Amino acid sequence: MITWTSAAEQDLADIALHLDREAGARIAQGFIDSVDATCVLLDAHPYLGPARRLRPRVRSLRVAGFRNYLVFYEPTREGIRILRILHGMRDLNRLIGLIL
Repeated sequence: MITWTSAAEQDLADIALHLDREAGARIAQGFIDSVDATCVLLDAHPYLGPARRLRPRVRSLRVAGFRNYLVFYEPTREGIRILRILHGMRDLNRLIGLIL
């Protein structure tokens, strides 16, 4: 089972809106579809992404086709919990600290 934090849902909406404005609706929808596919893959293989050094329970994986974006998640007993979706150029250590 895949669950999402409200922050992750907001990240997805914000990024899709940004991509829609900058690159068009097709690219924005492609991003949403790629995030969904990444989450399904992670639900099937929850330890696929590497653990984050500062937060070992938090793992991440790049969004296929959008290599600058990372899905941050946490494996749970029921599946995975999507914590954030962030651009790799952001201050990830600070933002990951805000996740938990």
